Amino acid sequence: MSKTTSKRQSNLELLRIISMLLIILQHYFLHGILIPADEATAAALHTTHDYYWIKFLSTWAEIGVNCFVLITGYFMIRSQFTLKKFLILWSGIFFYSIAYLLLTLVLNPGNQNPDFPAIGISTTLMALFPILSYEYWFLSTYIILCACTPLLNKLLIGLTKTQFQAFVAGMIFIQVFFHEGDFFRFLTLYTVAAYIRLHLSPSTWARKYIWGIFILSTSVLLLFCYCQEFFTLRQSTPRVIQFIQTHCLAETSLTVLVLSISLFALFLRSDIGSKPSINTVASCTLGVYLIHDNPFIRQALWKNMGNLDWATSPYLYLHCAVCVVGIFIACTIIDYLRKIAIEPTFKLLIDKAIIPCIQQTVAILKKPLKRVLHLD
Repeated sequence: MSKTTSKRQSNLELLRIISMLLIILQHYFLHGILIPADEATAAALHTTHDYYWIKFLSTWAEIGVNCFVLITGYFMIRSQFTLKKFLILWSGIFFYSIAYLLLTLVLNPGNQNPDFPAIGISTTLMALFPILSYEYWFLSTYIILCACTPLLNKLLIGLTKTQFQAFVAGMIFIQVFFHEGDFFRFLTLYTVAAYIRLHLSPSTWARKYIWGIFILSTSVLLLFCYCQEFFTLRQSTPRVIQFIQTHCLAETSLTVLVLSISLFALFLRSDIGSKPSINTVASCTLGVYLIHDNPFIRQALWKNMGNLDWATSPYLYLHCAVCVVGIFIACTIIDYLRKIAIEPTFKLLIDKAIIPCIQQTVAILKKPLKRVLHLD
């Protein structure tokens, strides 16, 4: 890692922390208010300003996921996603997945508690194979992206600046107008961050212009939320409502993409110096996600927070801030304890047993494969 990139590491690690706070904020509204709200509650919310702001904050917080992927692209374009990195990441996912399965068995014996998913063959398999089952959609997509980086990096590094610009423009065009799904969105964000790392110099950027783009895109997003609510309340022009939702407010929209990139650029342009404490907290952010958004605990967590009861309260946003920060701090402490108490054992097992076993298996399989392909 170059000295310039090293100086920016704490900036981007701070952004990683903020991104996870935004992800929790989005879950606060999505899983705590918008999804569990019945028709009567939703109708009541639509008649107040609360729904408008809930919709805006929930949409605005989508940039948390985007910034997380942008950070990955910025660093990974000059790095390698090794087998060891994959196994360490998998060990954390598997640990929390099994821990929540066992916890659910204790808290919901006989599947009597509706706040927890019923334990059966499908849910058990989901817990045993969390990546393949998309137990965590974000991490499953994220790992697929990381697995593609060796080939992707060779492709991107081999492009000229002009070719890279055309490639980025094409990726953004396809994402914005065709909405190709989460993996393509991650691929687009990775490509944008890689271009910034390889061909742009953030030190030459004017901070006031970046702030201008950030504020303008936030204002545009606010306007689109207002327009959607305006047409929804009048129960007219459903095509316009659908267009706004799909092309202006969705996580794949140009508005959210520009907003995400501008926030990313602001942190690249900043200089907070080296902050080991920030790096330590940031190393626990994936653990924060694994702990608070596991499907075995998600419904019970947000129901016990009572978000829906606070939806029309004047203290909604105070309650929101306390819950978001409280969840982040609690989950960070839990994952930090896991890292110092359990992860070293996993790393030792990976180094001494799992990787050698995989290497030996690959070596054994190579011989008959070579004979079949006549490569000897």
